[in-house]
Amino acid sequence: MSKERVATAGLVLPALIALAMSANTSYRYVGGHLGITDTTERGVLTGVAELAVVALVLHAWATRTKASLLFSYGLVALQAIPAFSVSGGGGGIMRVALGPGLAGVLLHFLLSLDALHETKADGLLKRAWVEIRERMVSRLGLGTRGADSAAIARNRATDRAVRLADELSRVTSNRKAARLSLRLSKAVDAAQHGLEGPEAVKAEAHLVERLKRRKSVAGLASIDGDHEWGVLPDGPAPMFPVPDSAADSYWEPPLSALPVSSAIRLVISRQPEMSHAEVVQVLMQNGVETHAAYVSSIRSKDKAKQAAPVDLTPYRSASF
Repeated sequence: MSKERVATAGLVLPALIALAMSANTSYRYVGGHLGITDTTERGVLTGVAELAVVALVLHAWATRTKASLLFSYGLVALQAIPAFSVSGGGGGIMRVALGPGLAGVLLHFLLSLDALHETKADGLLKRAWVEIRERMVSRLGLGTRGADSAAIARNRATDRAVRLADELSRVTSNRKAARLSLRLSKAVDAAQHGLEGPEAVKAEAHLVERLKRRKSVAGLASIDGDHEWGVLPDGPAPMFPVPDSAADSYWEPPLSALPVSSAIRLVISRQPEMSHAEVVQVLMQNGVETHAAYVSSIRSKDKAKQAAPVDLTPYRSASF
C-alpha cells in the first residue's frame, strides 16, 4: 500500500468522529430549541445536516461538480447556528471547529476535491487575480513583467522626483522649500541608484524630460486649430511621403539620443514645411515616440517666444 493511500485512510476515523460531534450538536439543538422531544423522531432528524453534507461531498467527488461542493460548505456554515445555541460563545466555536468544520475539511482531503477549486487559465477571476497580484508586487518593489525590483524602485523614485520638483517650483516658504529640496535630492539619487556612465545620464535626461513635459502640459489648452478629440479616424494611420533627408543618418545628434522636445525642434528646424503628423512620422521612424498634439504645443510655444533661435548642440543633461 502506498504512502498516499495510508495517509488518506488515516482521515476516515477522525472524519467520522467529527461527524459524530456535529450530530451530537444537532441532537441537542433539535430537542432544546426546536421542541422535538419524541426519541424516535428526534433521532431520525438529528443527522439530516450531516448526511446532507456527506451526500453533497460524495456527489461532487463522483460528478466533479463544483456546485455540490459549494452547497456542502453552506451547510457546514449553517451548522454554526446550533453550535452557538447549544454551547454559547466559546463552546460554540469549539463545536463548529471540531464538528462540521473539521468534518468538511477531512472529507475534502479524503476525496481529493482540491482540483474543483482550480479556475480556468483565461477566466475572469483568474485574470483579475493575476492583475491584482502584479500590482501588489509592483507596489512592494518586487520584480515583475521583466523588470527587477531595482528598476521598479528607480521608476518610483523618478515619479517622486518629478512630483517634488514641480511642487518645489511653486513653493514660497523658505522652510518648506528647504525640506522639499532635501527630499528631491534623495529622490534623484534613488532614481539613479545602481546606474553608472551612459545609463545614469540617460536616467537623468529622462527625469528632466518628464519634468519639462509636466510643466508644459498646460500648453495643450492653447493648441491652434479645431481638432475634434472625440473623433478617431477609421483604418490605419495615414503615411506621408518623407524625404530621404529624414533618415537617421541625416540627424546630428541622432534624434533617438535627444529628449522628445529637443528632437521635435530639431526636425522642425530642418523641415519647417512639415505638418504635425509628418513630424511625428519622422520621429517614429527614428525611434522617438510622440503625438501631433505635443508637436503642436512645441510649435505654439516657440511661436509665442517669437521664434527664438534653437540650440542644435548635443543635449546636455541638467544636474541638480
